[in-house]
Amino acid sequence: MVRVIDLWQGYAGNGGAGTCALCGANQARPDRKSAVKKNRFGLMLYAMLTVLFLFGTAGTQKEPSRSDEEQGLLEKLNRYCRAAMNGQWEYRCVEKIQREEKKYEVVLTKTSFGENKRRWYLRKATRQAASYEYRLRLKGKRISERRLALSSDYVLLYEGKDVGAILPYKEKSIIFNPMEYLSRVTRGALELRPEGGERIGDFEARIVHFKSTWTSGERQGTLTGRMWVHPETGAVWRMSLEPESWRMFESEEIPKEYSAVPALGHPSLRRALSWTAEYEVEDQEVRFPNRIEIKEEYFDDSGERLTANSWEISYDEFQFGSGEPASPIKATNPVLEKAGAYCERLKTIALHYFCEEHIIRTSYLYSVREFVRSAGERPRKRWNFKRSVTQDVLYDYQLIKKGDLLEEKRKALKYNGKTWTRKEDPPNILPYQALYIIYGPVGFLSKYWQSRFDYFEKGSEKLPGDRTAVILTAQPNEFREENSVYGQVWVEPELGAVLRISWDPESIDFFHPEDIPEAFGGLEKRLVWTAYYEMEKNGIYFPSRQEIREEYVSPAGETTVGDVWTVTYENYKFFIVGVDVEIKK
Repeated sequence: MVRVIDLWQGYAGNGGAGTCALCGANQARPDRKSAVKKNRFGLMLYAMLTVLFLFGTAGTQKEPSRSDEEQGLLEKLNRYCRAAMNGQWEYRCVEKIQREEKKYEVVLTKTSFGENKRRWYLRKATRQAASYEYRLRLKGKRISERRLALSSDYVLLYEGKDVGAILPYKEKSIIFNPMEYLSRVTRGALELRPEGGERIGDFEARIVHFKSTWTSGERQGTLTGRMWVHPETGAVWRMSLEPESWRMFESEEIPKEYSAVPALGHPSLRRALSWTAEYEVEDQEVRFPNRIEIKEEYFDDSGERLTANSWEISYDEFQFGSGEPASPIKATNPVLEKAGAYCERLKTIALHYFCEEHIIRTSYLYSVREFVRSAGERPRKRWNFKRSVTQDVLYDYQLIKKGDLLEEKRKALKYNGKTWTRKEDPPNILPYQALYIIYGPVGFLSKYWQSRFDYFEKGSEKLPGDRTAVILTAQPNEFREENSVYGQVWVEPELGAVLRISWDPESIDFFHPEDIPEAFGGLEKRLVWTAYYEMEKNGIYFPSRQEIREEYVSPAGETTVGDVWTVTYENYKFFIVGVDVEIKK
């Protein structure tokens, strides 16, 4: 499967918003839709922070129906949210999940009056347990999560057996991981309603009911729930969602044992879900989840409730990382100013050039062996290198940019060293692709996007050619779907030219770390993607190569390389824009 990032985005709109090979925004590039469909998922902490963010951005203006106390509470929520989402943070912990699934037998009876009745008797209860190394990170206003299986049903795992099946509604991402909906809350209408208080520990928490109606294209939905808020700090100590109001949930089929029996006049039972999270771990005045309880029940008008599934998820053994500094560098930083001017020139200059694009894919194959370090220990795996397989394709690459018109073309010259003479394209060997790689710097550092990113200086690095580059980490400073990719850029401080870009894989929508080949089961999948700009022409630096690497990391930190792609750009030929040049073999 080919994953494509459109790097030309936003040139004609929004004051000349730029393009990033991985970063682009969905703005006004003529006759082309973004190649990346946004499909974001988060987790319950992001749910809390996103709702809090709305409390701050949906307005803390005083409403006539709110008391001074209620208005003050919302202002504290606003301050808490801003503090929680400032800069970035990360932590790892142990996540333990216990699931109990109950199966019932349905018995039909008759009352003394001849009325048909249904009764449910518990037939079987199945319990499962799993534990994970769990990591959570906030960066660029975006939360990402990673899991590595440690045990299943109390048996230690090194090979990382997929025990994700016990996660609640894992495939649908509607209960355990509700960020698919909460990401839309920021674009929705929010209603708040105080509902009194409840004692938590040594203080009286304030309960606030929320309702958010969101839209995304032609889709519309509603998310409701409650939060328990500390009256002094504005921090959320508990959140309860009401997932039965979600449209996806309502469309779920009722299991057969709870469905209607029309012949006997029995209606279908109704499904009820409860989702509650406790936030009792604190670091740098931000509260993090330590427990989640989820229940799936069925009930009728008589009030009888049958629990079909229940989950208890706990988090402990927290280890917090430092993350980026809370304060980014200022917009008046001379490196940013020069980089912005460079990107404006790159964005507006007319281009027409050819080069040879050579793609080489090297796949590393391993033999997997089990070994035991000490008596009684569960076998572990070792990956021993066996051989490598190489494929390559050579293209004639052409790019023309004149005004708002942008076009790139490729014609295959060779495949695996042999001349390519067929009409159809050769097999694609590059699953990660960036359109219009020349415009990668623009989506990070153009003047338009500089106000929408935060930049953190990471030092400098000596590069080939006796050049020194300043390294900047760039990340979005607002919630958005467009141009939300982040990473590091290497900037030449005198000219402002971008000499290298490295994208953070956790911000790339089409990178799926959970898709792990069977041969690497139990390892964590990582992606390294770096583009180099080393070919200079009239003050503009053109791409010279890309390096893309899939790696697999063991719990002990050992790295095994899976596939490596190198893309080189050589033999540049520049032409005057407007001249029609045919690509020849």
